[in-house]
Amino acid sequence: MENPSNLPYWTQQVMGHNLDYSTEEWEALGKMGITDTKEYMDTLWQELESLNF
Repeated sequence: MENPSNLPYWTQQVMGHNLDYSTEEWEALGKMGITDTKEYMDTLWQELESLNF
């Protein structure tokens, strides 16, 4: 992701792709506790790179 500050908008777009936001989705997103999007994206990339495809 080129601009980590776009994460909230990107997340909302992905969740709403089917035009249906469930309560469970919003609760799960809130429980993720993402307060620093750059840190979140750095961690995500580390996890993705550690996967063996």
